[in-house]
Amino acid sequence: MSLLRSPRNQMAPKGHYFVPIVAIFSTLAVLKAVQQLWSSSIKSIERRSQSNTRSSLDVIARMYDTAKRDGIKMVIATTGSGGEAIAQLCQVPGMSSLIQEMIVPYAEESSEQFVGSAVKKWVSKEMAIELARAAHRRSVEISAKSPDFFTKPRPRSIGLGCTAVVSTRPKKGDHQAYVATCDDLKIRVCRLVMAKNMRNRQEEDRCVAALIIRMASEAITGDTESYLLRQLKQNTSVPKITDVIEGPNEAPRQTPVQRVLSGECSFALFLPNEKVAYCDTRLSPSSSNDALTLLYPGSFNPLHEGHLVLAKAAISRAAKETDRKINLIFEISVSNADKATIDQKEILSRVSQFSSQASEDGKTFESFPVAITTAKYFVDKAKLFPGCWFVVGADTAIRIIDPKYYDSNKWNMFRVLCGLYESGVRFTVGVRVDKHGKLLTTQTILDELKALDEVIYDGLKHMFVDIPEKDFRLDLSSTEIRSKMNK
Repeated sequence: MSLLRSPRNQMAPKGHYFVPIVAIFSTLAVLKAVQQLWSSSIKSIERRSQSNTRSSLDVIARMYDTAKRDGIKMVIATTGSGGEAIAQLCQVPGMSSLIQEMIVPYAEESSEQFVGSAVKKWVSKEMAIELARAAHRRSVEISAKSPDFFTKPRPRSIGLGCTAVVSTRPKKGDHQAYVATCDDLKIRVCRLVMAKNMRNRQEEDRCVAALIIRMASEAITGDTESYLLRQLKQNTSVPKITDVIEGPNEAPRQTPVQRVLSGECSFALFLPNEKVAYCDTRLSPSSSNDALTLLYPGSFNPLHEGHLVLAKAAISRAAKETDRKINLIFEISVSNADKATIDQKEILSRVSQFSSQASEDGKTFESFPVAITTAKYFVDKAKLFPGCWFVVGADTAIRIIDPKYYDSNKWNMFRVLCGLYESGVRFTVGVRVDKHGKLLTTQTILDELKALDEVIYDGLKHMFVDIPEKDFRLDLSSTEIRSKMNK
């Protein structure tokens, strides 16, 4: 008996094997059809993905061209999602000339450190705005480190903030994203709510990327053509008709001076011949190993030739003491220890004086930056501009060492000024004539210090840098000019 066949199937009728063979071929045909369908689907998805990528790259390329032409810089901060947008932005060569940083403060403590305050609601309009403001501050801060910041027109800075929630499984709340942009003049916010049970996490991240690129494009190019809506129509990987898009809604920002007056920020800096200032509590042009800030405080009501000549003399005198590059900034405080608070209209009027000044002989003076601050006292000004050298007349220097401004205690005065001295602060002093006709010089200051106490004199005598009378002597005051103008 054969080991391969049993007695029962030795006499199997013809056609007995036909049904199994047909079943096998049918199964193979079905598998092949499924394979072809799968392959076709994959290719379709790849084509749509490539189309989506090409579309986004075209938009990004236009952003790059506009930013390069107009001198625009941007910092992007995104949390919860946005990785796809970062990847797409990095695909365009040369984007580092536009994008200064792309930051992902992912953990809660990281986000709070970045925005500078506690996070009340993680995914919200308010959080997106805070991220955008912080990104704008960071953009300006990076630009301010440039050695040409005070001499060349500063770039237009834009901050973009995104906060989102995406998931591979439906959450109780909305799958949504808020994206905000912030520049010197306005804030814009847009919200995207994605339909649930329609996408995986990667696809929802693409939706957020589309919103980020749309908002960035509109902020840079000013083109309000809806890139995001085009994505809706062309791709299954972006929001469909059941998704909700709110905005963008736009709101003007307070002017820099208004923000100083309201206490939102500590100072605003107007650069030469620029109408828009940069303004923030955490941005201050501080002195460094490479540069020295000369800060010239005053009311400048009005600005006159004596101010400008003293500024030039102070720059020359400081140049003899240091090899660092010298940046001079005029400073007007909205509130003064001895004078009334001034309003926005008056501040802007005084700032406008610095845009173009000429001496009586027709020589045009160089324009300088002007800082508007809330700092009443020199110790407060020194906190805003660490390590600076002040430019003062001898009459002002007399008040700086007057104990009455230190709770009428000369040792309080000594302690405060020693702290400033150790931080690098100096006072360059120009000669002045007081109301009695007496000539006040740096030596007058030193004599006053010695009269207070020998210890005080020894500790502070090198804090005052003399501008010789031969380099500066102009017996003119703003008070006298105002008196003549009122007659």
